Amino acid sequence: MNTNAPLAIVAGAGPGLGRALVQRFQKGGYHSVGLSRTGQNDGSGDTNLIQCDLTDPEAVATVAKRLMASCGAPKVVVHNPAKLVISPFEKTSAEDFETTWRSMVLSAVLVANQFLPAMAAGDGGSFLVSGATASLRGAKNFSAFASAKAGLRGLTQSLARKYSTGGFHWRMSFLMAFSIHLQAVPCTTWIRRA
Repeated sequence: MNTNAPLAIVAGAGPGLGRALVQRFQKGGYHSVGLSRTGQNDGSGDTNLIQCDLTDPEAVATVAKRLMASCGAPKVVVHNPAKLVISPFEKTSAEDFETTWRSMVLSAVLVANQFLPAMAAGDGGSFLVSGATASLRGAKNFSAFASAKAGLRGLTQSLARKYSTGGFHWRMSFLMAFSIHLQAVPCTTWIRRA
């Protein structure tokens, strides 16, 4: 583990955008680590993944302590988990709503609780959250997903205001999962303090 390189953590490093972000940060000179439910690589062997249930407070705390003991506070944290439920409202169960909320909002709470205080005590950094248009306007058959993304957006805004004096760069972006170049379309939520 290269402890001299700045640490970048991608929470929600599943196939697609999450793993692509881990690899992109690695190419950019970061010690980049992806946290995923399975911790399984896609076979390429070039992605550093750790198994972590991001909805389990103890699991997130254990991984965070281990990473920060080895590498220090991260310079970048990307929150990228998602649970997509597409179903008519009448057929969307309470369990669907809760599972979706836990995947997207609770996981952000747990990740932020573990990393933001250390980042604030150090040199700050960037906390990036992948959002969705659904956080602004829910579509038909997306009630569980839209409500969780709206909650994630509100949480991100609150965290930005809490930590905006700590040298943080905040951004909630509508990251396009299909984007090869990893371009982000900014939401209205971003605060920068240099």
